[in-house]
Amino acid sequence: MALQKSLEYQRTGFMCNYWKIGECKLESNSTNGSVTLLGYKDKDARDAGKAPVESKQYSFGGYYTLTEMDKSDNNVLKMSYAAIKAYDPDYADAVDV
Repeated sequence: MALQKSLEYQRTGFMCNYWKIGECKLESNSTNGSVTLLGYKDKDARDAGKAPVESKQYSFGGYYTLTEMDKSDNNVLKMSYAAIKAYDPDYADAVDV
């Protein structure tokens, strides 16, 4: 599970094309969570164990409700990718891969 979207790294001309969640933290007794999204040149670079080129942090307050997490087709990572696509316009049209 990841996102595919070409985004330029810090105006360098280098493109990150593959975005994978590296860390997802949920607060106990809360509906808050944070996510670290890692950007790679492409899936092959990530699969080869290359270091991520970019790292982005997201915090979602009130997003991880038990009602949503209890749905049979949901899991924390799937919810996190959906939240990133919903809240960050750079990823609104990213492809789920």
